[in-house]
Amino acid sequence: MSQQPKDLFGSITIAGDDEHKPAPSGTEERSRKAKRSSRQVKTPPSAPRQKQRPDAGRGLRWWFAALVIGLALYSGAGFLLAPWLLRSLLPGYLNEQTGTVLTLEQVRFNPFTFRLDLAGIALHEGADEQPAERLLGIDRVSAELAPISLLRGDLVCGSLTVERLHLSIVRRQDKTYNIAPLLHGAKAPDPSDIIDFAELPFFFALNNISVSDSRVTVEDHHAGSEHLIDQITLTLPALSNFSYQAKTYLQPRFSAVINGSSITLTGDTGLDGSDPDGATEISVDLNDIDIPRYSDYLPVELPIRFSDGTANGTLLISFAETDQQGNRLQVGFDLTASDLKVQSRDDKLAVHIPSARLEGAFEPLSRSLLLSSVLLREPAVISSGTLSRETLAALVPMTRRPAADSTLYQAIPALRIKLLIADDASYAVAEPGKEKPVVAWQDIQLSIRDFANETPAGDGAAGSFRISGQDSRSPASFTWQGGFFDGNQPGGTLQLGDMPAARIAPFLGRTPNDIAGAIDINGRLSLSLSEQKDQVLAYSLEETTLTIKELQVKERGVVWLRTPTLRCEPVSRIDGVTDFGNVFLPNSTVVMDRRQVPHLFGLFASRPDQFILHGFDFSGTVKVLDDTEKNTILDLKDVLLQANKLEQKEVKDDNFVFSARQGDAGTIKAKGVLRIAPVTISAQLAADGVRPRQLLSWFTDSETLLNGAATLSAKGTFRYPEQAFSGELSAQDVAIDGGEAPPWRAADAGFSEFSWSADKRRLAIGEIRLSRPEWTWQRRAGNDNPAEQAAVFLRRLLLPEQKSDAGGNSAPGDSFSLTIDTVSWQDGIISYQDERISPPLQLELTGVTSLLEKLVYPAAEQNGAFRLQGMLAGHPWTVEGEGRLLQKPATVTAGVIIPSLPLKLFGPQISQRISDLAIDEATARLSFSASWQGTNGREQADIVITGLAPTRPGTPAAVALALISDRDGQTGFSVDSSDLSGSGVLAEVIAHYATLSIKAAIDPLLLASEEFKDLVGQYDVLFQPGTTQLTGAGRERLNRYSELLAAHPLIGLKLVGFADRNADVPAVLAELTRQEQLRIDKENRRLAEQWRREQEEKQAARQQQQQTDPSQSVQETDIEPSDEPFTPLAPQPVSVHDDMLATLAVDREQTVLTYLLDEFGIAPGRVTGGDPDKRRIIEDGTGTRVDLQVVAASGQQTP
Repeated sequence: MSQQPKDLFGSITIAGDDEHKPAPSGTEERSRKAKRSSRQVKTPPSAPRQKQRPDAGRGLRWWFAALVIGLALYSGAGFLLAPWLLRSLLPGYLNEQTGTVLTLEQVRFNPFTFRLDLAGIALHEGADEQPAERLLGIDRVSAELAPISLLRGDLVCGSLTVERLHLSIVRRQDKTYNIAPLLHGAKAPDPSDIIDFAELPFFFALNNISVSDSRVTVEDHHAGSEHLIDQITLTLPALSNFSYQAKTYLQPRFSAVINGSSITLTGDTGLDGSDPDGATEISVDLNDIDIPRYSDYLPVELPIRFSDGTANGTLLISFAETDQQGNRLQVGFDLTASDLKVQSRDDKLAVHIPSARLEGAFEPLSRSLLLSSVLLREPAVISSGTLSRETLAALVPMTRRPAADSTLYQAIPALRIKLLIADDASYAVAEPGKEKPVVAWQDIQLSIRDFANETPAGDGAAGSFRISGQDSRSPASFTWQGGFFDGNQPGGTLQLGDMPAARIAPFLGRTPNDIAGAIDINGRLSLSLSEQKDQVLAYSLEETTLTIKELQVKERGVVWLRTPTLRCEPVSRIDGVTDFGNVFLPNSTVVMDRRQVPHLFGLFASRPDQFILHGFDFSGTVKVLDDTEKNTILDLKDVLLQANKLEQKEVKDDNFVFSARQGDAGTIKAKGVLRIAPVTISAQLAADGVRPRQLLSWFTDSETLLNGAATLSAKGTFRYPEQAFSGELSAQDVAIDGGEAPPWRAADAGFSEFSWSADKRRLAIGEIRLSRPEWTWQRRAGNDNPAEQAAVFLRRLLLPEQKSDAGGNSAPGDSFSLTIDTVSWQDGIISYQDERISPPLQLELTGVTSLLEKLVYPAAEQNGAFRLQGMLAGHPWTVEGEGRLLQKPATVTAGVIIPSLPLKLFGPQISQRISDLAIDEATARLSFSASWQGTNGREQADIVITGLAPTRPGTPAAVALALISDRDGQTGFSVDSSDLSGSGVLAEVIAHYATLSIKAAIDPLLLASEEFKDLVGQYDVLFQPGTTQLTGAGRERLNRYSELLAAHPLIGLKLVGFADRNADVPAVLAELTRQEQLRIDKENRRLAEQWRREQEEKQAARQQQQQTDPSQSVQETDIEPSDEPFTPLAPQPVSVHDDMLATLAVDREQTVLTYLLDEFGIAPGRVTGGDPDKRRIIEDGTGTRVDLQVVAASGQQTP
């Protein structure tokens, strides 16, 4: 160790340790494996010697020549090509990256020893054409490279020697340096860009570094001074960013002459195995260092500046190896500072620290600073005026390291503080016009533990702190302790007591004179820099309790709230939103205007996203004044008001309850929804056993609502600021008068969403529900529009009393409006009376349910739908439609559907005109549609009747039903407005069937379809006389009747065949004579053949007799003639009898029957023969026919 004057350089301690030897490096390990591998190779046994071929020597010569050529090429590439490439490419690359000019006088490289020698190195500023002042000059550089590492892309030197290095550093007037291009490249100079060897994109290990006979000159143009560091000798054992073990290491040493004073530092290294940590340490003493002077030479501009202060202490420089990151340089320190003064760059904030002590370590290569212990004695913080956001924003990087892309990232090191204590600190504000700063807080104690300015984001806290102090102007004091959370924002438990309530008046938009009391706060407080330019700090409160004692709040100079204790919890403030939680006001007094709420409520209404209130609990007295603020409307005592969910913009469930005593015996209870943004109240009032006028007169003067007779139970809603009434009403024994007889009565009535606004004279009802309503519906002659009847009924029921205008016309007030969403009733009874038919019809509709929608007055934008349904004698019916029933004139479109209506209900009316139809089992399906506008209307009815039967078989009514009914026995027809005028559907149905019976009696085919009109009166088919053969016309007519049967499946045909004496007897007699002659001719031929065979047999017998005697000779003789000659028969006489004609008539029936069944597939039951006892023989010349009688499908014929 070399001794120097202590006031300049201090003392140096050199330490070393030889306890352990480091593990072999990766390179050595690989080398040993390679050696073991080479030793393990076995030579295979030699093959038997063979006779050498003549060309074996020639092959060896070729291999030898190739080896020589390869070595020559490798040597040429190493000795010649590598230096040429380095001299040609490196200057251009360096000029492109840094804008500097590099010259290399000599470059040598030995490819066999991998030794690189450079000589005559010079680096200048400026372009190639005009090089400026030299920045760096090196006479000689020699490096022994590791070839295996080069192949892997790593830079490893076994030794690195630098001789006669000369570095010229110039600090310009703007505090920038001429060597900036070497640090940040060709981009614009940025003092924050410092090389970080630990972040290079490749591994390097520089071992046994030796720098000799070098110097550094510093020209400070800004300060006007020069510095010279000469005769520099530096040896370092290693510098790397990964673990690498060399064979031998140099001992660390540094010597130089600084501004004429020499300094020599030596030390020991443990990299050779003497130190288990592989550390190299050098100790330096510092005495009376001028902090402002040397801080000015920092390569970056910090957000603070030092205006005064000296430092003393010890530096311990160590270079240690780590397995993960290679060798690391560390500077440990134990310093004390006195009279230290620090200021922000804008001079708005100053800190004076009389005494301070710092212990820690700094790692230059990784730019990390560890403060193991910091002790500050009596620091005084002084703010010039109100602390500005810009001042704090400039200081934030000191506590929270900026992002990597920030200009201050390289300037602000990674900082960790194990322990920091500030004892007896103070905070003062230097106000304009005052000589001394005003001390705001005193006796401040601050401690910080385990702080880091690169704390990862997360939910957990990093480090802890505690700060406490005393307000110098009041009894207020505080204690705040906690930790550092995401972004190093301090947060923790705050205890603040006895702070004057007047200080929060500006926060609430009031003056200090409007609020009185004392505040206590207990909760979690977090601070951060505000993002708003007009705000210095953004603070957050969580889980906080706020208590104000003896609070008084004034409105326009008058106390409107007085309470012994106001308590808010849990209070929070997050992202500029203040949440007061729940407010408790026991034994309090409130005096308020009926139409205007106090400003405090308006604060929540005007800024709902900034101020939030969850609920409150109030007990005491409340007075509500009228518009003059002189008369008391309500004087409520024993008030209990509790509310929650006030922070919600949309509250679905009840969130407050209210109860109070009014006067001596009156009580009010309410429950409902309360909102404060804006202030609105929707309170459900509870009342029972009152008349409508007693409850509703406070809200409305509607005679329709006030004059009703009922026992009323109400759960209404009082709405503020509308001062309106809405909610649910229910009534029993309701009777609404409409003259001598009430329009309607109901056992129970309910009104949902009932809303009456006094200012707007508007009545709105969501739903009217009626239980067991009863009323009478009368239809008289001339009253053909049921829609107008319904409209008059609803107007009388729902609209206020009509008043006469100047013209004498009666109409509701123009300012009144009515909206009813739905009207429904259940289990209703309608007594229907229809005097338009004789005898008058009376029916009772039971189980009536209804739904009417959108009843609007005076003008409806769209139609309202309605639906009624019920039972008529146990059968359902439905009425559906839409319209505008309350307008004048009313417009309605409706439809009535009765799926099954018993006709026996209308027996008296039907029997007066129709007597041959049985209606006991008959039902009708009615589909009725109509549209009315005032007195104008259009109606259409479709009727389908099932089960209608004739009272007696064979009547015209039976045939008529068969012709007009379908396969299922249903008959239907339609009527329109012309048919229904003044009569009604029932009268039209009776008239329709009476007409059908008349037509059927005249001719059944008059009821057939239009296409069969040609068959009217054509009821027979003709045959050829004396035969069962149809004539052509007869066959064509049968074809038409087959089509008729197909078109009307419920009708049939009765066939009656005839024979005629005058026409059929001659034809039959001629046919019989012809057949007799044919028969006799056939018989004579048979008899003649028989006679001939007999003659031949006789002749054969005689010949046989002659041949029995063979001696007799043959004699020729003549055949004797027969005894009896053949005599033919004569025809028998023929005649025609009645039984033959009767058979002909039956055969003709069968011909027609067979033709219809076989040719057209008519069902057998639909075509039948006539009565066998009926006379079928006539003598008028028209009897060659079969009569066709149209009958019902059952076979009953018409007379």
